[in-house]
Amino acid sequence: MIEQRAVLKLLSEGSVTETTPWILGEPTIEELLRDPLVHAVLRRDGLNPQDLLQAVSLGRGRLAPAALMEVARASDAA
Repeated sequence: MIEQRAVLKLLSEGSVTETTPWILGEPTIEELLRDPLVHAVLRRDGLNPQDLLQAVSLGRGRLAPAALMEVARASDAA
């Protein structure tokens, strides 16, 4: 496994690749879909990018009501 110091050294040396910024945070869905490895895994599983986008949309829809409840609870407590 690569150490954080080694990663930071690579970043400071300017040898940044398209995927290196992922080390610094979570990639967006758009970034994930630009990765050929993601496409290969989707194909292997019999899926396509649209299937992934649909699953993300479904998940967001399920999480949205819970997030609204948290906001409501926080405002009621204040």
